[in-house]
Amino acid sequence: MLLGGAILIVGIHSFQGLSSSPDTVLDPAVMLQSLPSAFYLYALWAIRSGFRDFARGGLLFPAIAAGCVRAGIAMAIGAALSSVGVPNLIRALADQGLIDSQSYRFQGYLIFDTAYLAAGVIGLAMMLLGRLLRHAAAIQEEASALRHELEEFF
Repeated sequence: MLLGGAILIVGIHSFQGLSSSPDTVLDPAVMLQSLPSAFYLYALWAIRSGFRDFARGGLLFPAIAAGCVRAGIAMAIGAALSSVGVPNLIRALADQGLIDSQSYRFQGYLIFDTAYLAAGVIGLAMMLLGRLLRHAAAIQEEASALRHELEEFF
């Protein structure tokens, strides 16, 4: 699934004219720039699977918690790759002469873009929300067991 999404993204980038000819479809820079999008697609897939598990009769808190944690981690990784990973990998490839250094010129080691920061913060918040929901589910289960035991006592 993740590989299929990455191939689709590279194809879309090529179709939109980001690569100048059919020979550059497998350009390493284009593939690297598409890498964070694969993590964002996985985040959507993780949220979808959480709702699917709930719709199939799973408990709300565990199903949504697992989806939130997986989606949050994927979004945080995608944002980190977008702002730090991809520019530095492209710079390393350009320094070794594997890609055209004139086409992909980055200054500094970090791309400060508020969209990347927002995606990363939202990803971390979703991960924390998922952990909180998981903890709430454990407390609810414990309270239910105690309530059942108390009803047996009386």
